[in-house]
Amino acid sequence: MKSISAVIITLNEETNIEDCLQSVDFVDEIIVIDSGSCDRTVELARKYTPHVFSIQWTGFAAAKNFGIDRASHDWILSIDADERVSGELKDAILAVKSLPADVSGYSIPRRTWYLNRWIRGGGWYPDRNIRLFNRKNGRFDDVCVHESVNLAGPVEPLSGDILHFSYRDISDHVNRINRYSSLSAQIWHEHGRRTHPLVMIFRPVWECFRSYILRGGFRDGREGIILAMLHGYYVFLKYAKLRELRLHRNLP
Repeated sequence: MKSISAVIITLNEETNIEDCLQSVDFVDEIIVIDSGSCDRTVELARKYTPHVFSIQWTGFAAAKNFGIDRASHDWILSIDADERVSGELKDAILAVKSLPADVSGYSIPRRTWYLNRWIRGGGWYPDRNIRLFNRKNGRFDDVCVHESVNLAGPVEPLSGDILHFSYRDISDHVNRINRYSSLSAQIWHEHGRRTHPLVMIFRPVWECFRSYILRGGFRDGREGIILAMLHGYYVFLKYAKLRELRLHRNLP
C-alpha cells in the first residue's frame, strides 16, 4: 500500500487554499510550503495540516523540491494552490495506492476554468503532466519557469482531472504573461539565443493560428479567440524582451 504526501506551494492564496486542501484530504500527509504570504494563507493552511513551512522564494522548482524533501512518504502528489483534485481523480489515486509499485509515476490531465467555462481546445486540455510520483526516481527540474518532474522509470496515465482555477480575469492573465515572458526571455538570453525581426513578426502570428485553428481553440468560442491572441502576445513579448536583454549587452 502506497502512502502519499501532498505537496502544495503557496503565496497569498487565502482565496484558494482551503478548497485545495479539502480536495486532497484523502492523502496520508499534507505539506504546505509558503513563500512569505502577507494574507491569511498560513493561518488557513494550519487548520488542515501541522506541516506548514515558510521559506524565501527562489523559484517554483526549488520550493516544490523543498517540500518533497520534507515529506514523510516517498509517493508525492504535487498540487498548486489554485488547483483541485476532482472526485474522479481522487478515486483513481486511491485505486493505485494498492497497486504494486512497478511504475515511477503517473501523468494526470489538467482542465482549466477560464472566463466562466472549461477550456478544451487550444492545447489547454488534456495538458498531462506527472503529478503523482515516487521521489526516489525523480524530482522537479531546477528551472525558473515551466518546471516539470524529471523522472526515471515508467510512467502511466491516470483518469480524472486536476481542476485548474488559475486566472481571476484577463488582467490577471496579462500580468502573468508579463512575468513569465520575462523569465523565459532571461533563460533564452543565458543560453545565447538570438532573435530576428521576421521571427518577432511571424512567430507570434503562427502561434496564434496554431492555438486557434490547429489545436482546436475555435471550439471554445470567444474565449478561444482571447486565449489564442494572448498566447501570440506572450510569444511576441518573449522575443521582444530577449532583444531588449541583448541590446543592454550591446549584442546583435
